Amino acid sequence: MNHKAFENYFSNSLNVSITENIGEVKVLDENMKPLKKVYVKCFSKNSSEVVSFYKDGYTDLRGRFNYVSLNTDNLSSITKFSILIMDDNFGSLIKESNPPPNISKGPSSGVSNFESFQNYKHEVKEKWRSVNKKK
Repeated sequence: MNHKAFENYFSNSLNVSITENIGEVKVLDENMKPLKKVYVKCFSKNSSEVVSFYKDGYTDLRGRFNYVSLNTDNLSSITKFSILIMDDNFGSLIKESNPPPNISKGPSSGVSNFESFQNYKHEVKEKWRSVNKKK
């Protein structure tokens, strides 16, 4: 039996970084300038190995898109994210990411370290501020 392996190659000039702690993707051009209005589509794989659409949208003025935050408590069952980043001028690429480490992987549903989704959003804002604080 013959086996073939394939690897996708996407021609692009995007600089993409992912901050898994807060579930955010940052998109820059080759000159490290933030790219706004870049399309981002996110899929999730759960513990049963089922892949499904999770969220999509566009980067903001800072070139950022939060791919994790939704008004649901389904994060505890997600094991992996696959993220398509696509721009008409700069090309496209696919990245993978783990869910934020502060999310429960146990049998309970919802966000374990936070009392509610609002608390999770507050924690994400605080982490973002500490990382992006002007020096």
